Amino acid sequence: MQLTILCDNTVPACPGLIGEHGFACHIATNGRQYLFDTGNGLGILNNAERCNIDLTDLDAILLSHGHWDHCGGLIPLLKIRQGRSIPVYAHPAIFDEKVSYANSTERTIGAGFNRAEAEAAGAKFYLSADPVELPGGVIFSGEIPRTFDPQAENTLCYRQAGSLIPDPLLDDQSLYLQSDSGLVILCGCAHAGVRNILTHALYLTDTNKLHALIGGLHLAFKNDEQLSLILNDLKQHELQLIATSHCTGHEAINQLKSALGSIITPGAVSVNFQF
Repeated sequence: MQLTILCDNTVPACPGLIGEHGFACHIATNGRQYLFDTGNGLGILNNAERCNIDLTDLDAILLSHGHWDHCGGLIPLLKIRQGRSIPVYAHPAIFDEKVSYANSTERTIGAGFNRAEAEAAGAKFYLSADPVELPGGVIFSGEIPRTFDPQAENTLCYRQAGSLIPDPLLDDQSLYLQSDSGLVILCGCAHAGVRNILTHALYLTDTNKLHALIGGLHLAFKNDEQLSLILNDLKQHELQLIATSHCTGHEAINQLKSALGSIITPGAVSVNFQF
């Protein structure tokens, strides 16, 4: 199994790569190729080419949730396929009209396209709140139970019948990958909460060995008490690798390094993991 980060906020000192606020990861496993998220649309095609990854050969696309920094690259990606259809897996709330509302200012943060537009470009949507198992040892988590309150920031909303409603982000899904080393967990933004994601992974896969956690962990908004609980959970699971991307937060990354040491590594554009 090989994972390659194609979109992230950070890039190594390598000519031609594009960094952007967003996330995307290419997965090659057992003869299958998947793309988990698509970034915000500026870097995905360029970075894939620089990493020698042919996105026209994908077997499926999986979207973690309906925010622009994870879905924005879908239409450009579909267009290079010249109308050939491809399965796109997501939660039914992927097309909710998502909004950020802070300091009396409203900002649209949804996917950036509607279903008809994406289907016209070749997307064949499979929308489900339930887990989905795909060939190659890949499990799309489905809706993640909130056993522990993720206490997401209260600026995220969606519009319904003209009113703004706090968004619980039930569409936030993770990817669970079976490898010889143990279970690899891939997060887009971890709005569901890291502890909930880990708990659901153990339940859904009936495994007791978590090997790696990769992606955006959304820790920048956590207070010290919340972060301490998350760190304790991560220690107990004895993960061998945590690759931080996108929305993890610089101060949180420093605390992760202090608590967990060398297993913390950057999940930057072009970084490659093999399991």
